[in-house]
Amino acid sequence: GGTLSEFTTRSKSELARLISIQVDLEFVVSSTQILIEQLKHPDHDKIIVKSLYTTAVIVYCRCFSTGKRSPLTTETFSDLPPDALKAHNYFKSMRDKHIAHSVNRFEDVKVGVALNPAELGPPGIIGLGYYKVSRYADGADTIQILWQLALHALSAIEVQGRILYNQVLEETRELDLSELYRNGSSSYTAPGMDDASKPRT
Repeated sequence: GGTLSEFTTRSKSELARLISIQVDLEFVVSSTQILIEQLKHPDHDKIIVKSLYTTAVIVYCRCFSTGKRSPLTTETFSDLPPDALKAHNYFKSMRDKHIAHSVNRFEDVKVGVALNPAELGPPGIIGLGYYKVSRYADGADTIQILWQLALHALSAIEVQGRILYNQVLEETRELDLSELYRNGSSSYTAPGMDDASKPRT
């Protein structure tokens, strides 16, 4: 409980960055667990599986992508076998070249003409046909690897977060207590549609 008062210290923004990434990684861990359970059932809902897979890969990769927050680096996996970095790069490629942009061979559409079978009459074109191939999700074994990568990164960031939490808490002891009370409760105003194209400050 208590009142949450805004403040400024040297390390506060770094702690906020770590918490933001931690929340994303917790989401990836949870969603991949649900995804693996879904894939155990032969009659799983492909829309649910594709949605979970797509979201998990996007959210995982954004933890390592530049933006308003400083990203994690691949040094996160330096204490793991080289296959871990290879798997990390695979998921990044799937995000960049399959999910975000249809570039690689995991999705393709073929269009052809449907021909009248020779044994059914004179040669001729009946119409057009097509087929689309697209990977809607990896198999459970590969998704298990994504879960392991996210869990490893989460463990690493939680250690950093605990150290930084104590550091920021120590820094707040140098602040003016009466000013903290004057600042009042921290508040949040939900953004509207006009804010979708604007970066946060």
